Amino acid sequence: MGRISGSSIAATSVVADVLERYPPAMRVFIDHGMACIGCVVAPYHTIEEACLEYGIPLEAFRTEIADAVNAAGP
Repeated sequence: MGRISGSSIAATSVVADVLERYPPAMRVFIDHGMACIGCVVAPYHTIEEACLEYGIPLEAFRTEIADAVNAAGP
C-alpha cells in the first residue's frame, strides 16, 4: 500500500470499512476515546458521523488516520 493522504479517507467512508482496510487507524480511534472498535453501529456509521458524535474535527481526524497508516509502513 502506498502513502495515503487525509483526503484518501472519505468523510462518507464507513467506520468498519476504514478499520478493516487500515488497521493502524484503530490507534487513532482509541486515542480519541471513541468506542467505534467493535461497536454494533460501526458497519453503518460514517467517519463524518462518528466525528460529529464525538466532537472531533473531521479533516484533522482524517489526517491523523493517514499519518498513522503511513507511519506503519507497507
